[in-house]
Amino acid sequence: MDYGLDKREISRHFVYGLLPMVDWLTQHGIDYKPFLKQANIPGNALTQPEYTISSQQEIQFIQIFCRTANQPGLGLDIGSCYRLSKFGVLGLAVMTSQDLKSSLKICMNFVALTWTYLKSSVYTKNDLAFFQLELIRELEAFDDFIVDRDLRVSYQIMSDALGRKLPLQRIE
Repeated sequence: MDYGLDKREISRHFVYGLLPMVDWLTQHGIDYKPFLKQANIPGNALTQPEYTISSQQEIQFIQIFCRTANQPGLGLDIGSCYRLSKFGVLGLAVMTSQDLKSSLKICMNFVALTWTYLKSSVYTKNDLAFFQLELIRELEAFDDFIVDRDLRVSYQIMSDALGRKLPLQRIE
């Protein structure tokens, strides 16, 4: 299975995808409101679950966040905060799928409903499944954050879909 989206499809994401980063900033005593302002996101947008932001606004927020946090590997921590239940209709469809393969197919078919900038592919060999992520948009110095975050999100939602931690053999 090879799914994903191209650059044209990433136009708008729901603003609540920023909440894990906003929560991290708040927990560390950092005011997030200037981050929103610098990214041209209205201060009250986070209180409106249906509010969408452009990919440019989202990337700008992420860049400011990464520069401020300045912590390698932070994407893995932030990624663990994205739970399947936060993905709305997509999350519900994944949770009610008959098996993990069906869940992945749904995620990949409706990837525009997520907060990713990666193309994903899945293949199986013998009793193992291989999951690959590839950047579809260069984010300069923030590629590692996005890859780490989305790798952790992918693991988290697959585990949520299974109802238990997904066994991992290796990450490359």
